[in-house]
Amino acid sequence: MGDRNGPEHAINMPFDCVLIDNFTYMNELTLKNLIGRSGRSTDLPKFDYGYTIVRRENVKTFSSRLSSDVVISETSKLDDDIKNIHEDFTDLVEAVKTDTFNDDLHLTDSQVERIRNANLKAQIKFILDKLIDGEKAITGNQYYALGDSIRRQIKEKLKIIYCSHLRRSQLLSGEQAVLSAAIPLLLWRVQGKSFSETLSLRHSYLTQRDERRKLARKLREGELEQSEYNKELKRLKIKYSAQAEKLPNSNLKKSYPLFPASVSVKNFDYDRLVYDTYDYLDKVISLSLADPICAALAVYYEETGDGRSKVLSNYLRFGTNDETEIWLLKYGFDPEDVEWISAVVAHVDENGIVFIDDLSTLTDEQKLIIRRYV
Repeated sequence: MGDRNGPEHAINMPFDCVLIDNFTYMNELTLKNLIGRSGRSTDLPKFDYGYTIVRRENVKTFSSRLSSDVVISETSKLDDDIKNIHEDFTDLVEAVKTDTFNDDLHLTDSQVERIRNANLKAQIKFILDKLIDGEKAITGNQYYALGDSIRRQIKEKLKIIYCSHLRRSQLLSGEQAVLSAAIPLLLWRVQGKSFSETLSLRHSYLTQRDERRKLARKLREGELEQSEYNKELKRLKIKYSAQAEKLPNSNLKKSYPLFPASVSVKNFDYDRLVYDTYDYLDKVISLSLADPICAALAVYYEETGDGRSKVLSNYLRFGTNDETEIWLLKYGFDPEDVEWISAVVAHVDENGIVFIDDLSTLTDEQKLIIRRYV
């Protein structure tokens, strides 16, 4: 999908069918690129058909954007004067022109230099002291046992570390809101939470689970009639959360709420939460936060030799510090499947995967998932 104000990224994946559930912020070029993926999954040298599915109420929007003409400029933006380039992309454009992109740290040399000059040792050491125990991340219970003050400091220091690679000294209010919403998900990732667990945690927070439970208890114990319970539940509103947006974004002067302020928890849209949580994990954490924070951890390791920084970096990028699990993720296995697959792996590295001889404990569905490597 297209970002609100950012550049469009090519979608280079083949599918039999493309389902478009939401057209919000998707321009004509992105739409045409997206639907062009359908019908391209066959390896056979023949004409193939693909399908694009949209909701009935979106047919008019789909048809309008599909029939719109799109003109692509013949001049590369890289050829523009650097002053005409959006501030958020100036570093990248300069790096492409001057071949100064750091492939190991996934940032430009100028961004890495800013991180070095920011002197983040104190912030990073504080986070490592609180979150990493040996070669493992602390558990969720241990994290909450730290107390509100420590948790708040961890979040603030993570924000400082992220912002250190930017050209500007502070984020806009909209960017701040997105970053604030992303930090808990980032910490859940460090704790190894699965996607389903992350969804459950966000759902509990947004729908005020503790308050709902109190009402349910009063209903069970006869303190509330059913009609009173329904009224109280309807009055309970969904908590605010900024909608996921890629960072940095100098045009994000204000945040866009995931749910309107007046929506009751009774009318919670779970599908919207699923899409937004995926966007936070992919668009915000993996594509926006992981690289600068992991670069800062790499610089810290160079300066201190503290191996915990590598442990935290692995958790940020992969959600685990287990070497086998990391390799399986690199091979493209679903994170939800990695745990059971790692139990039947004898060896894995860049050369391939070797499974144990006895796979009789696996279900037919599990065998299907790994069959091309067996």
